Amino acid sequence: MTRKIFRNIIIICVAAFIMAALSVALCANYLLNYKPVPTEKDVATFIVTDDNGETQVVHTTQVEGSYNFLVLGHDRAALLTDVIMLINYNMIDSKVTITQFPRDTYVSGDIPTNKINAVFGSYYNQEIANGGDYEEARLKATRRLADTLEGVFGINIYKCAIMDLDGFRQIVDALGGVEVDVPTDMQYVDEAQNLYINLHAGLQTLNGDQAEQFVRYRKSYLQADIGRENAQKIFMSALIKKLKESVSISNTGKLTSIANALIDNTTTDLTVSDLVFFGKGWIGDVQLSDMRMFTAPGNGVEAYYILQKNVLLDIIKNNYNTTDVSEAVLVQNFDKNNFFTEVNYQPFYQSYIRTEEPTIGYDFSVQEIIDDSIYIPQY
Repeated sequence: MTRKIFRNIIIICVAAFIMAALSVALCANYLLNYKPVPTEKDVATFIVTDDNGETQVVHTTQVEGSYNFLVLGHDRAALLTDVIMLINYNMIDSKVTITQFPRDTYVSGDIPTNKINAVFGSYYNQEIANGGDYEEARLKATRRLADTLEGVFGINIYKCAIMDLDGFRQIVDALGGVEVDVPTDMQYVDEAQNLYINLHAGLQTLNGDQAEQFVRYRKSYLQADIGRENAQKIFMSALIKKLKESVSISNTGKLTSIANALIDNTTTDLTVSDLVFFGKGWIGDVQLSDMRMFTAPGNGVEAYYILQKNVLLDIIKNNYNTTDVSEAVLVQNFDKNNFFTEVNYQPFYQSYIRTEEPTIGYDFSVQEIIDDSIYIPQY
């Protein structure tokens, strides 16, 4: 090899190294400086009626620093989304709000069972019938449910995601398990769902399989699904605590494991840049005492959970109004088509419009749950 050829090879190698380094630096700089930019999707339109009965159109836009997300979790058998969470991350005030909707929440319209956990599956089957593939149908169905809730609540939902149980298990295992004080012995078998629950009460570290058992159990809970949602709050609080204690930019192995579990088992319109942007803020900036968890307020009526409009409206307008819409416009448009009730059936409608406090406790902070857990009445 001549000296000239050798010199040219060295120049090429150095140039390639510099280009690679610049690419990495630019990518890292982009992720560090990335901020979500509102699009046309983030413009909401309201029809408002004044005191004279005349209508006008009101346009609103997303304000910077506060974002809503819809997160769903479904079973393995019937695409029932027994986990439905509306999440707000307010970066200005450094707080997070999570509202869970019980799976038996009544919804009107052409939905099998008229329960909220069947809405995603209904939308998914429609998308498949229209020729969509599996992933496309999942994302479109999730987004349609987000759009439905946007219209009902008068809010914007920035992004959405749906995860199956396998993804949940893998994330727990990627973290090395989660320490949970199991409140009671849990034994239950459902061979049709391949569900086998066998946990003993007490403080212990749950792996992915055991964590699934914990969040799905409800047999001995006096309030059935509400008890299970409170158990899920206990687990989520422990999971958030573990994330804040163990995940850091320097721990690349754990970050990679969690990222792979998310990517492989989640269907979402969130980008990698979104995940980095929101994740580093949520884990790094928000205190446990500033993360609140609600059960959407309501009461059991027959085989359904009927939401309580006035209390839910307060939660939405105080925590999920991420646009510049006025409170008066938001109130006037809140569930104006009665999506969450049946006006022609008095037991549902009277429960929906009742003004008394809900009979079910529904408001906790993550720090309160970690310190004192949640009392779940047992049979």
